[in-house]
Amino acid sequence: MIITHEEEIRDNDIQSSNDQIIQKYFQEAPQILQEFRIKCNHRCLLINNRASFEERERKISTIIQMIKHNEDQHPNTFFNQEMFDQAERYDREGNNNLFHRQQKDVEGEVRKYSSRIYPYNDHI
Repeated sequence: MIITHEEEIRDNDIQSSNDQIIQKYFQEAPQILQEFRIKCNHRCLLINNRASFEERERKISTIIQMIKHNEDQHPNTFFNQEMFDQAERYDREGNNNLFHRQQKDVEGEVRKYSSRIYPYNDHI
């Protein structure tokens, strides 16, 4: 889990470690965020949005290392672009099918309503 705005969370507390700052942050965090942290196995990284270029580069390297470590620990459990594209295609097709079904339902309701108002207009 990546937590941005470290500078605001830290609130000028440069004495505390990152772990202490994260602990403090999650004591005040909403329950759903605390649960998400548990699902991430408590792996958190603070990002200072106003950090120097060098510090940001170090954080990026840390993020990449975390991702690679996670991939090594859990092989074949990540989405790749092909899988994402396929899921997106299924979602789009499913939504299109749902839209067409709903459209036909609405058209049927309009016909029923129209036939009650205009019983002799079969062409509507």
